[in-house]
Amino acid sequence: MVLEEGKVVAHQWNSKEFRWVQVGEVVGASGTTAATSGKTLYEGKEYDYVFTVDIEEGKPPLKLPYNLLEDPWLAAQNFLHRHELNQTFLDQVANFIVENTKSAQICQVPQSGFQDPFTGGTRYVPGSQPGTAGGVSRGGADPFTGQGRYVPPTTRTQQSTNLGGGPDKESSKANQYFPKFSYLSFDQANVEAILGKLKAFNKTLDGSVQEEESALNDLQPLILGESPSTKQIQLLQKLLQWPIDKVFPVLDILRLAMRSKAVNEYFCCENNGKDFLIHLMNISRPDSPVANQMLSLRVLANTFKSSAGEKLMAAAQIEIIASSLVCKDSATKNIHISLSTLLLNYAIYLYHHGNMEYKSQCLSAAAEVSKVVTDPEANFRLLICIGTLVWGDNGCKTLAKSLGILQYVKNQASVSDPPKVTECAQLLAKVLY
Repeated sequence: MVLEEGKVVAHQWNSKEFRWVQVGEVVGASGTTAATSGKTLYEGKEYDYVFTVDIEEGKPPLKLPYNLLEDPWLAAQNFLHRHELNQTFLDQVANFIVENTKSAQICQVPQSGFQDPFTGGTRYVPGSQPGTAGGVSRGGADPFTGQGRYVPPTTRTQQSTNLGGGPDKESSKANQYFPKFSYLSFDQANVEAILGKLKAFNKTLDGSVQEEESALNDLQPLILGESPSTKQIQLLQKLLQWPIDKVFPVLDILRLAMRSKAVNEYFCCENNGKDFLIHLMNISRPDSPVANQMLSLRVLANTFKSSAGEKLMAAAQIEIIASSLVCKDSATKNIHISLSTLLLNYAIYLYHHGNMEYKSQCLSAAAEVSKVVTDPEANFRLLICIGTLVWGDNGCKTLAKSLGILQYVKNQASVSDPPKVTECAQLLAKVLY
């Protein structure tokens, strides 16, 4: 940001043209003086920031309003919808908000023993990983352990994934990547931040939908993966009916709650399972907020955590994978990571129980996703998915080649960073030759 004629103007580096491009004037900022808090009135509402954004030369600039307690990705999504802009701008707009409000991030919740799975800090921003700023990776570290190397867990049980464990016993010492035997899950969270966002949204709802704040506090055992009461589970089920633009913190709680056997069995039982999946697909459709899509994919990945969920996911594989693939064209890397993880968990299930028909669908889906993903972690998980599917199965190897997967694997084998992607791809290329 540069001070020009008394105004703060934001610029962004254009790597293709090797020059700084003016993005817009920073109209408002909080925390100036007691008399002028920096709040800016826009369309009848006060905002901490109202950015003036020049989208295209010759066209009127657009206003991007933002309050510090808002989710940057949701604000960016609303901006795109309001002005009918291309969805591919989502990360760019959200990252712009994050980068240009860093110095004024107020009212943050104190750090707890849990890390926010998206930001690694105390702000609740769906879409970023620990060690990142606004979704921009600062290195090749694994998103859960912070280590650069993926080493599968030591057992074949459906345990919480720790990407820093020892190799699977069934894997050879030369290949510690695939086949993978234990399901991956998304377990980390900032408890206070999630509950804070839930309460903030709750206050904006119609009185007939609002819940007592004390009831929302009772959801903490669900976030911590502890054994909840039936009443708490039923409240979570009720909250899933919130408006589509307010439901994402509920989805985040559900993602964590699926670690509990009681919760998993409640949502995945014969009476509830079908309706649960239909509702999850409805609130993560292509025109829904990106956070809904990403978190729904993570809920599905975590559903494998218990036998009831595993059974439901297996029975509905064709519908779930087909529905989830609509997310692949998103420009959001965390959607790609989530989708790759879901396919990897299916590959793990199919390694033990699958037939050629179901393995073929999963492999074909992996081939489709491989055409669009660029994030190293998403590619890494996709490689392990493919390796697990083709391991010891000549039919799948032949199908993989016919789907053009070998070329994708060769391309990944030539990358230099992170090394785990290169190593895994090189091993997979040898298996497919």
